[in-house]
Formats: sequence, C-alpha cells, structure tokens
Amino acid sequence: MIALASTFALSACGTNFNAQTNNSYQASVGTNVRDGAIQVFNALFVANDNGTATFSGALLAPGEDQEIVSATVDGKEVELAAPIELKADTLLTVGAFGEIIVELDPKEVGGNVDLVLTAASGEKLKVSAIVVARTDRYKNVAEAAPGAPAAPESSTADESPAPEETEATEAAH
Repeated sequence: MIALASTFALSACGTNFNAQTNNSYQASVGTNVRDGAIQVFNALFVANDNGTATFSGALLAPGEDQEIVSATVDGKEVELAAPIELKADTLLTVGAFGEIIVELDPKEVGGNVDLVLTAASGEKLKVSAIVVARTDRYKNVAEAAPGAPAAPESSTADESPAPEETEATEAAH
C-alpha cells in the first residue's frame, strides 16, 4: 500500500501545478527582446553564399509608430535598403526583401553577432542574434537587397531564360 502511494507522490504528475508540462513553450532558433520601444522576435541572420548575411525576424513597436533609420552589427554601420516603418502594435516580419544585409565572415555561422537598430526617435534595440546556415527552411529570406545586381550567371543558347522573381508571399522564418 505504501509503495503504491509513493509511486503517485513521486511521479511527475504529483509535483505541483507549475510543473514544466503545464508551461507552453515554442522552441525557435532566434533571439527575442520583449521590452522597450522596439521589440524583436526570432532575430537571426541567414548566411548567404556571397560573404553576406540577411537579417530575419519580426519587429514590433508597442504603443507608437517607429521608423528604423540606422543599424550596426558588431559596432560597424550597416546600410539599410530603406528606412523600416513600424506601425504601432503591428508585427512586421523582415528578411524576405533584404531590408538588412551585412558582410559576414563565413566562420561566424553558428556564432552570434550584436545588432543595434536605431529609430528616428532615438530609441535603440540591442540584440545578440545567431547566424545560421542557409537551408530550405530559410528559402524566403532574401539573399540580396532590392535593386542589388544579381550574381553573374553562365548560360548557353540552349538554356531557356530563368523565370522572373516574384515577391515572397510567406513570412520569413
């Protein structure tokens, strides 16, 4: 009888109401910063084959509109494709259009880089973002900024022209 009671008392179901099984958890690769005038969810950089990496994540401006006007990665200024407009309380997924692309040593894949985004209001977001290798999971993350020259391609007269690129319709991961 004591052995039967001990089984229930020592099982995971009997630990308490705050047991890990009662906590929801969404695993992700990227980093979250959930406080401040600019917030980020699932921040990461996707390595490209040309020595660059593209920022992918979701940005939020809780309370009031913000405009991201500058960025630095590991203390070096990064040219934005255009200012990033954040509407109040509206999550904006970035990455599919190459909003932030940085030069990157391929040895940094698997490590973290420090990204600082600065808004016109002076508000700053600081996040340490992991650099991941490009895989099919990140196929919707741009490899070049809009209007950037495409990598040279070799073609022969027998090949048909490549299809035109279209805007990504899914959110970047």
